[in-house]
Amino acid sequence: MATHKKTRAPIHLKDSDGDRQVVIETPYDRFLMSCVRAVEACASRQAWQDEFTALVDRLKEWVESSKGRVRACYLSPGDGHISVFFVPSSDTYDFDLGDALNDLEVELATNFKVVPTEVLQIPGDTSERLEAFVDVEKSITIKPAA
Repeated sequence: MATHKKTRAPIHLKDSDGDRQVVIETPYDRFLMSCVRAVEACASRQAWQDEFTALVDRLKEWVESSKGRVRACYLSPGDGHISVFFVPSSDTYDFDLGDALNDLEVELATNFKVVPTEVLQIPGDTSERLEAFVDVEKSITIKPAA
């Protein structure tokens, strides 16, 4: 016998409901806010998600176009921003790559206002040196195609 999940009616929030209060409960907390603020929060979250996806796509393009100079790129949450760590293909700091990363950081700051980033070149010739900067397991990894 097939089991069916009971479908619950959607909750409709309208900014025209103004100051009408919405209660949002989680297992650990309860939030009270106006419908207007709840709608704004949902819209902000969607804008952040859309921009983050575009940011990841742009970094994939950049890493692929920098094949030979970049071993890997790691995106990791920072303090109020996304840290974007680049590991050079060389075992030492790559000054030319550093210049290109400066240009990339300006581009990202100009084009991605909702998701702030910080771009850094880090040593990654050994796993110990890499792990001093980034938790690889909790990061998004971008590598050029082989």
